Amino acid sequence: MKNILDKNMFFAGLKAVILAKFGEQDGAALWKKAGNYSMKLIRENKGAVKDARNVAYPMAGIYLALQEKVSKEEALKLMMDYAPSAGEAVKAKLAALTGIPGLPRIIWRNREAIMRSTGHVCH
Repeated sequence: MKNILDKNMFFAGLKAVILAKFGEQDGAALWKKAGNYSMKLIRENKGAVKDARNVAYPMAGIYLALQEKVSKEEALKLMMDYAPSAGEAVKAKLAALTGIPGLPRIIWRNREAIMRSTGHVCH
């Protein structure tokens, strides 16, 4: 079965950081364990909103796996050091997407449906 973390492009950069820090063999084993933790969390919380299933639980799985190799503080630092670069990558993709003429207008017209699809409750 494919690692759930490899299905989300958001985690590709973090995987590269982990492989660089721990080496190919140990890094790959840690990544596999992180994927297993992520799947366990998702299965235990089937009713969770989409964002939790797609981002929060996988991040928690990575953190749990990292703690088996390094201290909690170092695991958190490694993840927090990665967050800004991941945010910048998402920002660049969003900027490119919204640069398509007419697309921002379509997004705004359908924002409530888009938000509901992510699990957000619109008031």
